[in-house]
Amino acid sequence: MKRGLGGFLAAIALMLVFTSGASAASFEAHGSVEQVYATGLPKDAQVSLLDSGSHVVETRQANFLGGAL
Repeated sequence: MKRGLGGFLAAIALMLVFTSGASAASFEAHGSVEQVYATGLPKDAQVSLLDSGSHVVETRQANFLGGAL
């Protein structure tokens, strides 16, 4: 079943969570069906992308500029 892109992006933004002990910061998450990126993260923060079942799809570490792809 295909979802609308707007709903998919909203779900992605809500599913991007911090997995480190860092305090919550203001960040932006954007993407498409095959790519998600976030900016404004703390340097070296670990972030995880979760699917609709709250299962981890991928975990990455933010770069020195606070970005993750």
